[in-house]
Amino acid sequence: MFSVVIPLYNKELSIINTIQSVLDQTFQNFEIVVVNDGSTDRSVEMVEQFNDPRIRIINKSNGGVSSARNRGIQEAKYELVAFLDADDFWEPEYLYEMIKLIKEFPQAAIWGCSYDFYSNDNYHNNNNIELDPFYRKEILNYFEMAKTDMLFWSSAVIINKSKAIKIGGFDERISIGEDLDMWLRLILNYPPPVYYNKILTHYNLDAPNRAMNRKHNYSNSFLFYIDKFKHWRKLNNDFAEFINLYLCFSFIDLFTYYDTNKKIIKNHKNKIDSKYISLKWKIYLKLPYLLKKILAHLHVKKRQ
Repeated sequence: MFSVVIPLYNKELSIINTIQSVLDQTFQNFEIVVVNDGSTDRSVEMVEQFNDPRIRIINKSNGGVSSARNRGIQEAKYELVAFLDADDFWEPEYLYEMIKLIKEFPQAAIWGCSYDFYSNDNYHNNNNIELDPFYRKEILNYFEMAKTDMLFWSSAVIINKSKAIKIGGFDERISIGEDLDMWLRLILNYPPPVYYNKILTHYNLDAPNRAMNRKHNYSNSFLFYIDKFKHWRKLNNDFAEFINLYLCFSFIDLFTYYDTNKKIIKNHKNKIDSKYISLKWKIYLKLPYLLKKILAHLHVKKRQ
């Protein structure tokens, strides 16, 4: 029923726990497609320790996470493709809850759930506070909601394979924000996305060799390919406003990215403060929106 795609690049210390979280699912109808994206450590050896015929290893030269996910989509046997990064993990009932959600809303192209941050043996709640607990329905006003929370995250998302291929899959030119680019194209081209506001997946901030801790070339950012959405910006006012806010956020983040990852998120014990990361992310998303509201209010007041 599910093809679980795990892109793998130098994750020898975390990949066992990630795969085990899939094997421990209460819903057992799945295959695991591990796409080895040119790892140079013992990652593949770790995967080979599992004796389960549902696990397949696809080896390819290093091409980045978008390339690995696209290869996984191509290799997937099933229409429902679940993504899981090689340092994150799922709750045992994740697939069970998601298959219920998909059966309830089969017309969608993308289904997601809430998640939290895991760091230093602690979990930081990331439920969407704008939604009721255990909210499960179509997101009819996604771009309005995305001004404060983009909702979808790669290890907490399931997509329809055929629909993803039809829109071109992940853009392999993009290495920062490639997941957001994909979700936006699915949301714009197909029926409303579906979301379940229950934490079923965990974003592991402690994992070694995390992509967000590595230096990136911002010329490969989603920010630099945003012109591909010109057509939609003209047709959809909510989407146009969301993109404008995203641009504001991106330029703020551009100047704080390296410092945030190297200094600010360290607390006095020199450990990662996951709560700070979540707070910073939400503040940056909300700040341009709040500034716009304030400026609009002042403009109206001045005219009066």
